[in-house]
Amino acid sequence: MEHGRFELNQGARIRSVKSDDRYRSFDSHTSKASSLQQDDDRFPSYVQLYKSMIVKCVECNHLLPRMRDIFEDQDFMYVAKALEKRDIIDKEVYTTQRRLIDVFACELYKKLKPSEIIVDLFSKKVLNKEMLEAVKLEEQNKGELSATIVLIDNIWRCNENWYSLFLEVLCKHEYKDLVMEIDPLFLEGTLEAAESVTNISENFPEESLDEECINELLREIAESLNEPPLSERKPVEDDGSLPLKDDFKMLKLTTDSSLESKERIYLDHSDDEEESVNPKEELKLRSYQMELARPSLEGKNAIIVAPTGSGKTHVALCIIKHHMETIKSIRHPKVIFLVEQSALAEQQGKQCMTYLPFKVKVITGESQRNERMKSLNEWIARRDLLVVTAQILLNALRDGIVSVTDFSLMVFDECHHTNDNHSYNMIMNRYLDLKLQDRERAKTLPMVLGLTASVGVGRATMIVEAKRHIEKIMANMDAESIATVIENTTELEKYVIIPKQNLERVQKLETVLKPPLEKGSDQYTQWVSMLWRETAKINNKVVVRFFETCRKYLDLYNKALIIYEDARPSDALAYIFKEFKKWKHTVKADDTERIMRRMFDEIKSTLEDCSIDPCHRNPKLTNLRDIIGEHFRENPGARVIVFVKTRELAKAMETYMNETKELSILKPIQFVGVQANRENGGMTKVQQDETLELFKEGNHKVIIATSVAEEGLDILKCSLVVRYDHVTNEIAMVQSRGRGRSENSIYVVLASENSKTLKREEGNRIREAMMNRAIDKVRAELSTDEEAVLRRVREIQQAEKVTRDVAIKNRKVAQANFGAFEITCNSCQNMICMSTDIKKIQDNHHAALNEDILENVQVNCAKPYYEDDLISCGAGKVLCKNCGDSLGNVSVYKKAQFCILKCEKLKMIDKDGNSDSKKKWKKAPFTVPPLTQDDLERRIQGEKYVSS
Repeated sequence: MEHGRFELNQGARIRSVKSDDRYRSFDSHTSKASSLQQDDDRFPSYVQLYKSMIVKCVECNHLLPRMRDIFEDQDFMYVAKALEKRDIIDKEVYTTQRRLIDVFACELYKKLKPSEIIVDLFSKKVLNKEMLEAVKLEEQNKGELSATIVLIDNIWRCNENWYSLFLEVLCKHEYKDLVMEIDPLFLEGTLEAAESVTNISENFPEESLDEECINELLREIAESLNEPPLSERKPVEDDGSLPLKDDFKMLKLTTDSSLESKERIYLDHSDDEEESVNPKEELKLRSYQMELARPSLEGKNAIIVAPTGSGKTHVALCIIKHHMETIKSIRHPKVIFLVEQSALAEQQGKQCMTYLPFKVKVITGESQRNERMKSLNEWIARRDLLVVTAQILLNALRDGIVSVTDFSLMVFDECHHTNDNHSYNMIMNRYLDLKLQDRERAKTLPMVLGLTASVGVGRATMIVEAKRHIEKIMANMDAESIATVIENTTELEKYVIIPKQNLERVQKLETVLKPPLEKGSDQYTQWVSMLWRETAKINNKVVVRFFETCRKYLDLYNKALIIYEDARPSDALAYIFKEFKKWKHTVKADDTERIMRRMFDEIKSTLEDCSIDPCHRNPKLTNLRDIIGEHFRENPGARVIVFVKTRELAKAMETYMNETKELSILKPIQFVGVQANRENGGMTKVQQDETLELFKEGNHKVIIATSVAEEGLDILKCSLVVRYDHVTNEIAMVQSRGRGRSENSIYVVLASENSKTLKREEGNRIREAMMNRAIDKVRAELSTDEEAVLRRVREIQQAEKVTRDVAIKNRKVAQANFGAFEITCNSCQNMICMSTDIKKIQDNHHAALNEDILENVQVNCAKPYYEDDLISCGAGKVLCKNCGDSLGNVSVYKKAQFCILKCEKLKMIDKDGNSDSKKKWKKAPFTVPPLTQDDLERRIQGEKYVSS
C-alpha cells in the first residue's frame, strides 16, 4: 500500500450502515464516493470527510503494520514502536506521566515561554518538525499561552522518554520551580525519581502490554488526531473535500485535550465540576416542542418564539443533541449556549448536564475569576458544550483569542436582546461581517438558534411596523425561520400555564409631602441623568462644582421620593441619612455643599414627624400586604416575586416586609443585580445563587426583585407575580408574567389610580397582541414567498453593515484627531491622569498607571469586597484630593497595587477643550489597551497606595 492509498475489502471488512444510522451524510455522498478511482487525487479528502465513519466501520488490524510505517515516517516513533511491539509500554506509567503534566498544565500556561525551550525539545526528538513550526506559528499569531497549549497537548506523542527529557529541558532553562511543582523527586535526582519517571520502555516485562492496552492507546491517539488546532480548523467545502498539503496531513496537531477520558485524574475538581458525559435523564419532547424544533433540525437558522414555561430549553437541547450527532462527519461539533446573566448560566448548564451526553462547562465572570483555567479558548478545546454569559464571549472575540467560526452552533437565550449595542448584537455583528465580506470564511460560520418568549414590536404602532421590527430581529440573528406553535396549540395550552392577570388600582397617597408631579418619576430620573451629561461639558471649575453639587442632591432627593411613593416615609428618610453618612467621610464640603445641607437641616424635623405620623401610611403597601397574605392563606407552600423599580426601593421594601408581622414570617429577601458594588446595594454572584436556592427550597417565600429576575429564572412553585407600580415594555411584561410557573398562577399589576403604570400595562397588552399577529404574517409569507422575506432580511443586514463601517471609521478619525484626553474629576475638574495612562486589567478593571497619581487623589484603606488568587478588589478607596468625591478603589493584582477608576466619576477633555462624561468605559472616546507585563513589573516596584 502506497501512502495515501487504502485498499479495502468492501465485502468482509465493512460493517453494514443502516438507513437510520447517525452518519447520514454517507448516503448523500454515496454516488460521489463510488465514482472515485483509486488514483483520484481527491481520495484523501474523502477519507477526511468520512473519517468518523471509517473509525466506526473498518476492522483495521491488518492495516497496523502499514500504519506503523506511516507513523514512523511522520516521526511518531513512540506510536510506531508500540505498533511493532519493539518497546513495551506500561499503561499505568504511560497514563500517570501524561496526567501529571495535564494536572499542572495551568501553571505551565502561566509561566512557560515556549520559544525558549522548543529548539532543545526538537533536538532531543521530543517534538518533530511539524510540531516545532506549529508552536512557533501559534506564538506569533496568538501569544505564549496559546503556544503553550499546543506544546503541552503534543509533547507526549513522539518520544518514549518525553517526560524526563521535557523536565530536563525545563531545568536547563531555569524553570526548576515548575519542575518542583510537577515532580519534586525528579529534581532531587533520587533513585525513587528514576524509578517513577524515567525510561518507560526498560522497566516492565513484555507481557505487561496486552492487546487491549494497545487498542486503548490507539483509540486515544485516534481521538487526539480527530480535531485540528483552532487556528487551522477548516470546514468541509461544498464538494466534500478538504485542502491538504499531502495525503497524510489529516494527522494534524490538535489543541484539544487529547488526554481527557473517563479515568482522567484531577487534583483540583473546581474546574471540572460541571463536566458531564452520561445524561441523568432521558430527553423527551412533546409534539408542540418537536414542531418548534423542526426548522433547526432541518439545518436552518431559526428563532423559536414560545411562552415561558413551554420548555424552550428542552427544545434547544434536542437541537443541540441532533446537531452534535449529525455534523460530526463534516466537522468537529462545538456548541456555545449564550445567556445574559450568571444565574441563568448556572440554570441552563444544569439542564444541559441533566439531559445531554456531552462534556459541559459553565463559564461566567465569577467562574473565570475563581478558576485555574481563565481563557475561553482553553475551554473550547476541552469541552463539547459551553454555557457562557454573552459578555465573556464578546470580550474574547474583541481580544482575538476566539472566533465565531470556532463554533458549529450558537444558541442565544432570550434572543430578543439582539439589538442595538447589546452584547448579543455585538457578537452577531462579527458573524454578519464575516458573512457579508468573506465568502470563504462564511462557509465556516456556525448554525444560529434563538430562544425567546417575545420578540416585541419596538416602537411600532401598526402591524406593518411590527413586521419590520421582527424582520430586523431576524436579520440581526441571520434567521431564516421563525418557529411558533401552530399545529399543536391544544397540547401547548394543556402544559403551559398562563397566569391570570389582574390590575389593582390603589387610591393615591395624599400628604403634605406630595411632590410636584414630575419629581420622583422616570422622566425626572432621566432629566437628572441628562443634567449630569450637560454639566460635564462645562469647563469652568467653579461652575462645574456648583452644578455637580446641586445635581447630586437632586438625584438623592429624587431617589428618596421614589422610595416615598412606593414604600414608607421612614424608608425614604433612612435612605437620605445613609447617603449623608457616606458623604461625610469622603466629600470635602464647599460653600454650595454647606448651603444644601443647611436647607435640609431646616426641614429635617418636619420630615421626621411625617415619617412616624399614621396619616402618612402608604395605601399601596397595605394593598400589597393583603394580596400576599390572602394568597398564602390559600396556598401555604407558594412563592411570590414582587418586581420594583430600583435597588434602593428593593432594600426599602425588604425592610418594610421584615418589620411587618404578617409578612415577616415569609422571610422576604431582595434579589438585585451584580453590576453595582456592595456599597451601592448590589449583590455578588454567590449571594444571588444562595438567594435563589433558598427561595426554591422555601426558606424565603417572597423575593423583592429588580428587572434582573424578569428573564429565564425557573421557579416552579412561584404562583404570584406582582409588578409594584412599575411597568416598562411588552417584552418585560411577558417575561415577568412568565415567572409564575405554578398551576393557577396570578399576575398582578399594583399601581396608584390615574398613574401612567396602568396605561402602560394596557398598552403592552395591545402590543403583545399586535406582535403575535405580525409573527403570523411573517410566517405566512415565509411559507408562500420565502425569498421575498429573506431578501428584505439581507437588505437590512447590508444596511446595518454600512452603518457599522461608517461608525468605526468615524471613531478612528475622531481618535486620531483628538489624540490623548485629559481625565479629570467630574465634580471639580481636578486633574487625575491622561487617557494614555489608563490600562485594562482582566478586560474589566481600568487602572491609572501615572506615577504621580497620588498628587491628584487621596487613598484610604478599606476591606476588600472581592478576592481570588489573582486579584483583590477594594483594598482601598480612591478619592479626589480636591473635592473628596469617590473616584474608584485600590485593587491588588498579582501583588501590584492599582488605582481603579470609575468611568462615571470622570470627565474626558480633548485637546480642543471639549469635555464629556460616559457611564461606561466602553463608551469612552478612546481605546484602553490591556495591561502589559512591563506595566505590571513597574507597578510592583512602584509606590504602594495602601499598606499590605
